Amino acid sequence: MISVALFYTQNSQAITHVEIDIQDPEYSHVHPADDYFTLRLYARADKSEHSMHYQWINFQGKRLTDPLPLDLNRFIEIQSPANSPGYYGLVILPVDTHIKIMDRRPGEAMEFGFVILPEAGDYSRDRQQSSQFGTVHSDLNDLYLPVWVKTLTWNTLAPDWWGKAIRARQDAGFQELPIIVGEDWESDDRSPISTVQLATLRSRATAYFRAAPEVIFWELGIEENLIERYEQRYYWINLAAKANTVKQAAMSVNPEIKLVYQIANLSLKPVRQFLHSPAASHFDILSLHPYAWPDFVTPEYWLPTYMQQIRDEMRKARRVYPVWFTEVGAPHHGNSPGEFFGYPDRGISAKGLSRTVAVSYMIKLHVVALYEGVEKIFWYNYKDQEAAREEAENHFGLIDIRGFPKPVYVAYLYMHSILNGKLASGHRMIDKTVIHYQFADQSDQIDVLWNTGDGVKKIKISDFAADPRDLIVTNAVGRSLSIENGSITVDSSPVYLSRRRPDHLY
Repeated sequence: MISVALFYTQNSQAITHVEIDIQDPEYSHVHPADDYFTLRLYARADKSEHSMHYQWINFQGKRLTDPLPLDLNRFIEIQSPANSPGYYGLVILPVDTHIKIMDRRPGEAMEFGFVILPEAGDYSRDRQQSSQFGTVHSDLNDLYLPVWVKTLTWNTLAPDWWGKAIRARQDAGFQELPIIVGEDWESDDRSPISTVQLATLRSRATAYFRAAPEVIFWELGIEENLIERYEQRYYWINLAAKANTVKQAAMSVNPEIKLVYQIANLSLKPVRQFLHSPAASHFDILSLHPYAWPDFVTPEYWLPTYMQQIRDEMRKARRVYPVWFTEVGAPHHGNSPGEFFGYPDRGISAKGLSRTVAVSYMIKLHVVALYEGVEKIFWYNYKDQEAAREEAENHFGLIDIRGFPKPVYVAYLYMHSILNGKLASGHRMIDKTVIHYQFADQSDQIDVLWNTGDGVKKIKISDFAADPRDLIVTNAVGRSLSIENGSITVDSSPVYLSRRRPDHLY
């Protein structure tokens, strides 16, 4: 049962406090399919002369119901507008424009997300390390998440507890990608690292490898190209010494262990520096964190070129690595339109995405990256951090700060269910502006379409199947779309075409 407090402000002369309790039998706000769910909502107000309404909307912000009065100072029951899988946003609407809801601007509405999904059941998640999907700061109680998670550094737990934590994750179907960072890893790169620190590093790394030798992949450091010592004289020499030391420790326990080096953002300079450094030979995987600051332009316009540049740099350096994205994401604009959003302490602004655009961005980034050969993608972040609305770093989550799912949560789960384990098999443009990516495995073929131009395009189903009955057409969150006169309508939001419906989620 969840209680959420909201506050209303009346003008600048007096404050009216309104507390709203949303009581939901599902703590995660994820409800089982085929049943309508019911919430109990109580709006407790010091004064009752103000008017409020509530309304249900879909993942694109389109109304599912008309606004209905929200009675004050008594419990009301609110039923979901449907019982089929998908996202359902409950919006609280202040009728008076001077009313301020909690941290909202006067007159600004507030949205609480609810989800309907089929039960995870025994399938719950793909337990194979070959899965391409993962999340950062994951909630290990979420049965719907993909197999890969990033929740641990070696500073989280001592070696005595490390093996137990890893095995608990494995028992739940997860594979952890841990990080070696902080104490015993960081060095003063103004001078060569000491043999004493290297000996300490090897001893500690060996202890963790022995505690869970089945953990194959380890990241070393966190986005070091963004820190000051990256430019210091001995950074690359010390990195080579540390990576070699960790590699030797790994070889003594499990020769299959692979080491991952990270590079954040889109600059090619640190990629080039790494590839030509003495440290490069000690790493097995190149991890990119391609955050498209500050505007987060839709991925199809920059990601293919970026990945081609990465491949070119590896070819020139004669070092070809598997490429992972062990962090990537985009912030949702957490505060009011027109207000500063970014990093206030540094005066750096950013363009956060709307809840609707965030869905498309997330899907497009995965689709393009997988087609471009990225082997694993860890989405950042599972849940929003803290509550400051102007801070961009707080708003990368699939789940909001209060624990309510965003539309991108449902879109992420559906994308995983329909693309996991499939390999890219084709790419083309249709009618000049519609992008078409194709993925396939032994049992199904998935076509992903979206329009890069303005408005909508009509696409003939005959381009994909002789008989429309052979295709299942769904939107970004798995809702079925109609085929009219042999065509489907495609706009900027991705559409999936499949030959069979995944039986483990939707």
